Amino acid sequence: MFQIVGEAADAFLASVSAETKAELAELTGAWVRSADSAVYWEVDKPTFHRFADHGLVREDE
Repeated sequence: MFQIVGEAADAFLASVSAETKAELAELTGAWVRSADSAVYWEVDKPTFHRFADHGLVREDE
């Protein structure tokens, strides 16, 4: 949304409370989810890796 405003982005919604901004974000998010419910990514067969298994150590060690 801020990209649309352009140069005025610094002043966009500057006087609006954090609660009202959160409400706007929720309303916008709900609309996007209803308009475009496509899944763009998903985790398929997650696995766990340990750094030590790959010979990696922390820099402070």
